[in-house]
Amino acid sequence: MKMTLKTWTLIFSLALIVNLYGAVKIPGVFLNQPDAGNLIDGKQETVTKFNSGENTFSLQMGTVVDIGKIKIYFVKETAVRKFQIFISDDFMNWKKVSEYKDVKTDLLEVDAENIATIFLKIVIETPAAFEIREVVCFEKKSPPNAVTDIKVTGITESSVKVTWNTKIKSQDFFYYQKKYNGKLEMLVEVNYITNHSVTIDGLMKGSEYSFKIVSESPDGTRVESKQIEFKTPGVPLPEFHQLTAKNITPFTAKLFYEANLPVSYELHFGPAPDKLKKIKEDKTPAVSRDIDIAGLTQETGYYYVIYLKDAAGNVIKTPVLTLNTPPNNIALGKKAWGTFNHIDPTIKEKGYGESTVGKVVDGSLNYFGGMAISYNADNSDQYVVIDLEKVSDIKRLDIYWWALSFSKDYRIDVSIDGKNWKTVKEHLDAAQGKDMRSPMGDYLVLHSIPLDQAARFVRLYVLAKAQRGTREKKWLPWPNLYLCEIAVISK
Repeated sequence: MKMTLKTWTLIFSLALIVNLYGAVKIPGVFLNQPDAGNLIDGKQETVTKFNSGENTFSLQMGTVVDIGKIKIYFVKETAVRKFQIFISDDFMNWKKVSEYKDVKTDLLEVDAENIATIFLKIVIETPAAFEIREVVCFEKKSPPNAVTDIKVTGITESSVKVTWNTKIKSQDFFYYQKKYNGKLEMLVEVNYITNHSVTIDGLMKGSEYSFKIVSESPDGTRVESKQIEFKTPGVPLPEFHQLTAKNITPFTAKLFYEANLPVSYELHFGPAPDKLKKIKEDKTPAVSRDIDIAGLTQETGYYYVIYLKDAAGNVIKTPVLTLNTPPNNIALGKKAWGTFNHIDPTIKEKGYGESTVGKVVDGSLNYFGGMAISYNADNSDQYVVIDLEKVSDIKRLDIYWWALSFSKDYRIDVSIDGKNWKTVKEHLDAAQGKDMRSPMGDYLVLHSIPLDQAARFVRLYVLAKAQRGTREKKWLPWPNLYLCEIAVISK
């Protein structure tokens, strides 16, 4: 009888593998008859019937299993003319690993050697019809896996071949990347094998790469190789190893780059991607440089491209990059005084110092490191005064309140001499501000107030019992007001 895969029925059961020479619960059997599932159901009282002559069935193990023993339980003593075992990892290419002839038994036991497989095919030839109660496979404890004999061969300017072995059949993951600014890539071997190889194409000449191998055993256990490096031959093209924009102020900035070899550079800079002009260059080859830029405008976005050229005339460039200047906060580090001097013991105990009024001009937006806390705002007026040291043209105030306790009714006063005050904004409600997070994740409300005033002194003033607010509705506003920062932005 000729049997094909299309005519067979695949019957699945739950897969459970027990190590230490334990029985393997076989997920499926290929056999073209309705009682085929009885072969692997774990019940001695159910049977599968076979006709005389040659009978073939296949077992699906689910994953690679290292089989140590196979037991076939016949219903009664049976004369077997021929018994064969074949293994395969793909159900197409089969290898015979065991054969017995002319045996008579009710329990056929096979001590297996070198049977690590996904599929198992069993051929039984008998002179008479027979019945089988159960087929049981026992798994050997797999030896510890290891990645060995790693060899890097056939290195060209753009490709390399890597081979290695594993102690047991495994599915391996090959991770590699360019040493500088390289994206981590991964290649996967889908077959369970012991002799492995990969070929990587598309490498860059004269460049350093690293790789490691992660080998996964059939039971999911993983082992890793050490990190290995290699370098492709040839003269490398210029490339950026590092590029940062740093020390950005309202009016200046510094760009820093590091290349893989000495290069000259050009900096093209402008207010829009299509309005870039060359503003800096240096034809002296160097591996790294700082590029200083001056004459910028506060709160402005700029665009730039850096070109690098090596001694051979090869040129690379960055994509169009952006740089944004911050506002010019003229209150930063200036003298401040007022009633926001309540000491929070929690902040002090954590080593952040005292929560005094000077925190509103320290540049920190973090709760513990940069918060100034008022006294009880129900009992008395609360205020902060900032001395800008000279009369300055003020564009606006950026006031950062803690989101859990801010004022919903405060005013802003300005003065030339610190004695004669003019109210320029009143009945201000911080609840109209924008929610934001500090660098440490604290919840803040940013209330920006246009001012257009010339003054030396700026005062934030809250009358006693003025309404307070919180972004957290289930909390009542605290009796203390919490100010994180008052930024005075100049024109």
